[in-house]
Amino acid sequence: GGHGGSVFLKSSHLIESFLDVPQIIKANHGGDGADTNRGRHGKDFCLQVPLGTIVRQRVYSGEKTEEKRRIFLPQFRYQFLRHED
Repeated sequence: GGHGGSVFLKSSHLIESFLDVPQIIKANHGGDGADTNRGRHGKDFCLQVPLGTIVRQRVYSGEKTEEKRRIFLPQFRYQFLRHED
């Protein structure tokens, strides 16, 4: 099938808080290939976020809790400071 769409973040002065941002964000799935190996690619989704938004990535620390659950730490990735960053 086709590749699924991506989710992109874009800052906007029109968005004042995350109350204006949907709770669940998904890009479209790719289409089935039917008789071929290639299907239709999913459409990308552009999510507008407020200025000053900080993006962090969860990074596995290599440690586990007593219950054998992995411990993740936040790692800074990007901060949106300008309109349409």
